[in-house]
Amino acid sequence: MIVTHYSFLLILFIGCSNFTGFEQNLDKPKSPANNNLKLNYLDSLLSLDVCRNQFIYNEGVFYYPDYGCIYDSTNQKIGNAHVFLIPKSKTPDFSNEQETLLEEERLNSSSVEKIKQDFQAIVFLVESKFLHRAYESERLFNPVFPYKELCFMTNEEGHWKLENSYEINSSEEEGEMNRLMWEKVNKLK
Repeated sequence: MIVTHYSFLLILFIGCSNFTGFEQNLDKPKSPANNNLKLNYLDSLLSLDVCRNQFIYNEGVFYYPDYGCIYDSTNQKIGNAHVFLIPKSKTPDFSNEQETLLEEERLNSSSVEKIKQDFQAIVFLVESKFLHRAYESERLFNPVFPYKELCFMTNEEGHWKLENSYEINSSEEEGEMNRLMWEKVNKLK
C-alpha cells in the first residue's frame, strides 16, 4: 500500500487511537563496522544532493514530502527514508506563506552540520536489501513483505542513534507504521 504524505496528515488529524499494532524489537547491530557505515551515511540523507527532494514545513516539522528520500541505486543507496527535522529551539510559528517559504529555502540551502545544530533529525529507513524494483509504481523501489523499518534519531550533539526496529509483515502493519511514525514525530515537537 502506497501512502502519500497527505494520508499521513489525514491520519494525524483524525487522532488515531494509541498504537497497539505489531511487535517492536530493538535491532542489535550485527557488526559494528556495518552499523558505523550506516550511521555515517545517515548524514547524507539531510543533503539535497543525495535525496533530490526539498524539505517542506507543516505543523512544526520540516520533512521531505511524498515518499521522502527514496532509494535510487545511484545517489541514495541506503534505502527508502522518511526524514523529519524538529527545531531544537521553540517551534516556529510562521504567520504567512511567504515566511514559511523563506524558512524552507534557508533550510534547503543549509549544510548538514548546520541542520544538525538547529534540528533534531529523525529518519525512518527501509534498507535497500528489503526493496524490490517496481516499474508499475510511482516509486522505483518498494519494500517487499516482510521487511524491517529502522528508526534513527540524532541526540543533542547531533550524533545518530538507532532507536528502534519494526518488522512489517502486511499492508495493515505498513499503515500502522505510517501512523506510528507521525505519532513519534509529533511527540517530539
